[in-house]
Amino acid sequence: MSSTPPPPRASTARRPTRPARRRRTVGALALAGLALSGCVHLGRARPVPIRFQFSSEGSDYLPVGRFRGSAVPGEGALLVRVDTAHVLAPAPTPDVTGRVATGLRLTALVATDSGGRWVARGESLPIAVASTLSLGEAHTLTGLRFVVPLPAGLALRDAWLVFRFDGAPAHADPARFTVRTFACSPVNLAGPSERSSGRAALLAEDYEQAC
Repeated sequence: MSSTPPPPRASTARRPTRPARRRRTVGALALAGLALSGCVHLGRARPVPIRFQFSSEGSDYLPVGRFRGSAVPGEGALLVRVDTAHVLAPAPTPDVTGRVATGLRLTALVATDSGGRWVARGESLPIAVASTLSLGEAHTLTGLRFVVPLPAGLALRDAWLVFRFDGAPAHADPARFTVRTFACSPVNLAGPSERSSGRAALLAEDYEQAC
């Protein structure tokens, strides 16, 4: 006897229903969105840190400072990272002693020129650096951080970094007198060095007048 093979079974594959196709479409769009957002994130340029190193040593200011670190431009502010700060009160001769200031604080400023004089366009909150400072002493601080708010439209190529010391005098009424000195960068935060060559020359000639 010969047997007749059974007829081929109909395929069980079915056309996706609309909800299933919609889920697949939404999933594909979500993956595409993640890929796109990842590409945008990876392609965003990071701000380049601006290195600085300057000092007010050699001036008639007291106290003086020497600073090394970097500044990073951000949204409406400049983040200033001071890797090392040396706070000094040089004595004219080793036998001269005495307290210079108490409650010494340090503030970061961003300055621009205004009719031949510099003006602060942004100022950070102060950081305490020394409870007392006497002649011949030196304090070294590391890892200081300042956030300097900046006005809209400020061009960094026309601005520079300034550090300000504030404190109370050791032998005078702090309500009437204060200790305030500055350390100014000889170069601007951006642009060619030629833009700040005039200020650098003035700092070398008469530091207190230029800073």
